Amino acid sequence: MSIKKIVEGKSNMEKDTESFELIFKKYHQRLCFYAKKFVEDDVIAQDIVQDVFMNLWDSQEIIEMEVVLRAYLFKSVYNRCLNHLDHKKMADKHHEKINQNLKYLEVEYYNSSDNQEHSLFELEIKIDSSIESLPPQCRNVFEMSRLRGLKNREIADALNISIKVVEKHISKALIILRENLVEYLSLILLFIKIR
Repeated sequence: MSIKKIVEGKSNMEKDTESFELIFKKYHQRLCFYAKKFVEDDVIAQDIVQDVFMNLWDSQEIIEMEVVLRAYLFKSVYNRCLNHLDHKKMADKHHEKINQNLKYLEVEYYNSSDNQEHSLFELEIKIDSSIESLPPQCRNVFEMSRLRGLKNREIADALNISIKVVEKHISKALIILRENLVEYLSLILLFIKIR
């Protein structure tokens, strides 16, 4: 049976569900087995085959060339398997690079002589002391923004200052905090990795 015969005599809006069901029943299991040879995973193989059938269903009324259905289905599954493997290969490379960078940071952290000082408790103390060291108005604006979650407009109204001044204080506070916490960068990255 060819794809052309599926749509022959049908209107553009009409789907031949009976023919499609027969095709599905006849080829689904074989195509899943074929796809699994490439991707070595039942779920992924089934997803690929499902995508091929969805594509066939969506495009059946616009396919006009005479193509043997079996060849079309197997070639479509083959191409999607190759696409999946290419995507997986790229993702694996990306994850491997990230893991190598994190392992390097981890080794660097644990090999440092002052790793006792770099605990999460110490980090929290350093953050608190850095906030306390901010100029009073800057600290007040920063705490209202970051700790209480107020918007810049609300802070400006509450303190009777302009939004630009609020933004200036927040920027200044962030710069000071970044400078004070630069030595804790590897610990922060490790903490993020653990969470």
